[in-house]
Amino acid sequence: MFFSGRVDANTRFRYGSLTKPVTASAIIVLVNKGKLSYQSGLADSLGFDVAPSVNQGLSGVTIKNLLLHRSGIQGQIFLNREKPSCPDGLGSYMAEGKVKRNGDFEYSNMGYCLLGEVLAHKTGHSYEQAIEQLYGLSNRGMLFVGYERQHDEVKRDFRFNDFYGVNNKGRFDYKSVAATAGLSGSASAYSLLIREMIGKTGGDILGGFDAGCDDSSFKHCYGFGFYSYAPKAAERLMVKEGYMPGASGVVVINEEKEVFVWLGNSDTENSARGEAMREFLIMLGRAGF
Repeated sequence: MFFSGRVDANTRFRYGSLTKPVTASAIIVLVNKGKLSYQSGLADSLGFDVAPSVNQGLSGVTIKNLLLHRSGIQGQIFLNREKPSCPDGLGSYMAEGKVKRNGDFEYSNMGYCLLGEVLAHKTGHSYEQAIEQLYGLSNRGMLFVGYERQHDEVKRDFRFNDFYGVNNKGRFDYKSVAATAGLSGSASAYSLLIREMIGKTGGDILGGFDAGCDDSSFKHCYGFGFYSYAPKAAERLMVKEGYMPGASGVVVINEEKEVFVWLGNSDTENSARGEAMREFLIMLGRAGF
């Protein structure tokens, strides 16, 4: 705090998985334009001919399954030493990729990389180009991250990370993580983007929940872009958290479609348990914003 410059409204942070709702909204725009269906199969949506007899699991995966993290898709993209099979090894992946428990919730970064490639296939552009054309990211000061930080990017703090640090910041294949955790920018730019995403999707980005979903339970109800949480004595909130090594953030949307964004330059201690986030959301719901 004694040596760094002050953060301001334009300070760049890594969004991490706050990128996922951006990817989801672009897919929903294609659906609403009739260029894709929620029930479209993954193989067809990517332009692959995968016979059920060859790969029965992948042949049953739909766009909706991927959006809701209910595809059962297996595979990792945050790899330090190996080359991820998405997006550059899709031929082999579509022939050999594994699926388990299709229909059950299992949070999947691989699934969102695949959605990014669906967007690329359907638009004829790379994922990054397609998102740029849809939302004008460069005019918002948003960029796709790499291993090295940008000159205007906040310095990351790794004190609460047990593996990554200043000398090991995560040498991921940043092309592979683009659609799931690739974006960076300011908090205000992201909040304004969220408002535009809601408009471009006709509000559908805030939907996708099962009819009987109990959103009084924390992280129990996942929709197309957010999970829904309605703690007692507080209104229903749409929430998405984002993490990258040395970075964390959250976006919250209330019933009036007001948007709250918090971004930080460190890992969150004990974030996997989620207790601190649950208490934070309860307080935010009561206080309003």
